Amino acid sequence: MNCRPRQWLNTWQTLASSHRLISLSTRRNLPFSLQVRPAIPKHLPVTSVCVSSLSSSGNYRREELQHHKGSQTVASALRHDAVKCLVNYHSINVTGFRCGITDSFSERRSGNRDFSSQRAFSTMPPIAEADPLRNQVTKWINEPSHPVVIFSKTTCPYCMKVKDVFRDLQVPVSVHELDVLENGPAIQDILLQLTGQKTVPNIFFHGQHVGGCDDTLRLLKSGQLKQMLDVQNNGQNSNTGRGPNADSTTTSNDTVHTPGNAPGSAFADHPPATGTYSSASVPQEGTQSTDNLRRQVEKWIKDDSVPVIVFSKTTCPFCTKVKALFEEQKILANVIELNTVPNGSQIQDALLAITGQKTVPSVFVKGQHIGGCDATMKLHSEGQLMPLIQGGSARPASKRQSSPSGKDEPRQPRGSELPWTPNASAPSEQQSKVPPMDGSKQANQIKFVPTDKYDYDLVVIGGGSGGLATSKEAAKLGAKVAVFDYVQPTPIGTKWGLGGTCVNVGCIPKKLMHQAALLRGYYDDAKKFGWQMSEENPQHDWNKMVEAIQDYIHGLNWKYKVALRDMNVTYLNSYAKFTDDHTLVATNAKGKESTVTAERFIIATGGRPRYPDIPGGKQFCITSDDIFSLAYPPGKTLVVGASYVALECGGFLKKLGFDVTVMVRSILLRGFDQDMAERIGAYMEKENGVKFIRGATPTKVEQIEEGLPGRLKVTWEMNGQESWDEYNTVLFAVGRNACTTNIGLEKIGVKINPKSGKLVTENEQTSVEHVYAIGDVLDGKPELTPVAIAAGILLARRLYGGSNDTYDYNMIPTTVFTPIEYGAIGYAEEMAMEKFGKENIETYHTLYRPLEWAVPGHAEDQCYGKLVCNKLDDDRVVGFHVLGPNAGEITQGYAVAMRMGAKKRDFDATTGIHPTASEIFTTLTTTKSSGAALGQAGC
Repeated sequence: MNCRPRQWLNTWQTLASSHRLISLSTRRNLPFSLQVRPAIPKHLPVTSVCVSSLSSSGNYRREELQHHKGSQTVASALRHDAVKCLVNYHSINVTGFRCGITDSFSERRSGNRDFSSQRAFSTMPPIAEADPLRNQVTKWINEPSHPVVIFSKTTCPYCMKVKDVFRDLQVPVSVHELDVLENGPAIQDILLQLTGQKTVPNIFFHGQHVGGCDDTLRLLKSGQLKQMLDVQNNGQNSNTGRGPNADSTTTSNDTVHTPGNAPGSAFADHPPATGTYSSASVPQEGTQSTDNLRRQVEKWIKDDSVPVIVFSKTTCPFCTKVKALFEEQKILANVIELNTVPNGSQIQDALLAITGQKTVPSVFVKGQHIGGCDATMKLHSEGQLMPLIQGGSARPASKRQSSPSGKDEPRQPRGSELPWTPNASAPSEQQSKVPPMDGSKQANQIKFVPTDKYDYDLVVIGGGSGGLATSKEAAKLGAKVAVFDYVQPTPIGTKWGLGGTCVNVGCIPKKLMHQAALLRGYYDDAKKFGWQMSEENPQHDWNKMVEAIQDYIHGLNWKYKVALRDMNVTYLNSYAKFTDDHTLVATNAKGKESTVTAERFIIATGGRPRYPDIPGGKQFCITSDDIFSLAYPPGKTLVVGASYVALECGGFLKKLGFDVTVMVRSILLRGFDQDMAERIGAYMEKENGVKFIRGATPTKVEQIEEGLPGRLKVTWEMNGQESWDEYNTVLFAVGRNACTTNIGLEKIGVKINPKSGKLVTENEQTSVEHVYAIGDVLDGKPELTPVAIAAGILLARRLYGGSNDTYDYNMIPTTVFTPIEYGAIGYAEEMAMEKFGKENIETYHTLYRPLEWAVPGHAEDQCYGKLVCNKLDDDRVVGFHVLGPNAGEITQGYAVAMRMGAKKRDFDATTGIHPTASEIFTTLTTTKSSGAALGQAGC
């Protein structure tokens, strides 16, 4: 039913007359006002009345209202036309409007009156109940028995720090560990909707959002946290029971500000000399036009009651640095946290229009735009910040100097002459001097100024793809950079050059050997297309292939060294180890030691293959670190493991002509879609001839005969029975260990997850503020070369280019180069069901045969594709999976669509290229839930 405001009155008056529960009247400044009268049965005492309205983003805003003896007034400024009503004995539901009556008696259902009738609205369908998990989160936030509620993760160092604070203060705390709770990710999504904060810890004080670790520590340092707790203990705090996003009032001492009237976080950040906090009124979302919002921003900037205003974000390390400076200098500053206030993104857009600066922090002193972190720190280091704040007479760092010709360039605007006013005759130095960074978003637009305090501004430990990309980007932005890279030989003595795993013993040689294996299949297919082959059984030359691949890799090693030299990055082929917070001792291949200091460090040491702890494991066996440069044909090979490395190596070795067995302890490709994994296993066994031993674990390896390759006896256990067989080569691919031990991280306090051995980070920053990490050493992140490169480049831009962009680890495409390739983006089907609910997932799928397979007569039931869709999100595609030739090439293009949030209808509306394998994703109609048989029609 659609109704306009006057129809609302009729609707609610009808409801009131039918059930004698409510009456409706209009109130000044409020579209609607609902009064709950004492007509409610006595056995159903009202303890609270709650209103929820849909915000412009579709999320609920909740407000709990104070008691009145005889009635409670509930109001909501709704702007929704569509109204659907459902009345029962304990709640009144309206689309966009929900009034819930809560009681404290368990016998509320046993009253004499029956309020479950829906006679007044018998033609109206009931609306869905509110999300129970969201309600539970809100209940936790407003838990009256604990003044403090913390949403945390057990492995997060910042969470630990916050919990220690409240433990020391002996404050009752309710802690919800999101990495332990089964629905932790869903809870974190709800918290993001409620607060705008992506990270943990996420802290609430009596239902009021405080923010994260930095916000809490600032409150503690300023004494406000203890004061708030003391006020509560004395019964003076009135915030109990307040909803998480409510616009609350200040406490009696007028020092605590909430998101509705404080600049940024739940509390203003820096105290003035009087002991009170300054504040700026942040407009509520959707209440101001762009022009009005810009005028409001200008008003804040021009406010002469506070000398400094900082537009900040709670998650930005540069913002934290600037705020800490003002706090240390006891300088009053208005801090507006753009990631926690309503209209934060619009405020940032207004700042961009005003200053030309895209990112935070954006600092103003007495109405004059100073710039970002570097500009502020430079003013301070030159001794000009305090004079500028106190008297406004000092020259800001951004003021133009006299030109080399002796002519003065246009002056910077001063005082109330803001940079966007007509008096500002030229852009600031920050806007005019610094050239754009290639492909990156401009931020403070301040060139990084190297320090002389240390040998280097940045030291990168690890010369893999991520480390090299990061070091070159940092150097391009002006930092003095060194890269340490040292390869520990494998047990059989394999070593390699600069470039890390991917280039030397991973992606590059693996793909090239995969290509060599595919050529054998193409050779056979060529005969069906009319090619006359001179040999019926062509032979492969292992040594020639290895030599060609290694020659190519050695060329890459040299190019990387040249690239570092061209970027003025120092390359040190030494093993680096921390001795203190800013010092490394470096040991070269000859055992000579040297000491290097740096302001910042990036750990990019990657990982190495793991050996099982069994007799003969390291002594007689190899890993992927050895296979690509093996100086002899491996012969009959046992591959131990079910990882993608195991299946890829087993696949290309078999096609190159070797007898291959893969020993698997449990499932194939753990972490990948299991439907696809089993299809890969079936293809390798049936079409490729790879043998599988499932449910087995090796117990020892013995050498029967020396030689290249020699003979080995492998014993294993399966179902309580012991078996053995002989092989020429045993290759372990049972996982990898992060290279985080024996580099001194424990000496400087870097937090390591004891289960994975990986570094606990937030936006690539470890628990030590000047130590960062990228790539395979990151806990809980994909071990993929493009991920390490992209995240590293963005990190360098944040550290030295003033950017605030962080890497998005969602919807990352990947490909497994097994004999039949597998490309994937997003969720595995079973993971999507776990995340969104099995009943909310629909999978569209099909078998297909590529046209190039038709003439050679390859099987029709091997290639497969599917889209996993979330029905709750308008059939958004959350999982993309394809099995077939060139799966990686197919997958890459669809990764763009997935990142853009493509839905099933977007795939359907896309015109396919015919005849290609990729076009199957534009014509999928068969669903798994239908149970219909799969088959391929047409050509």
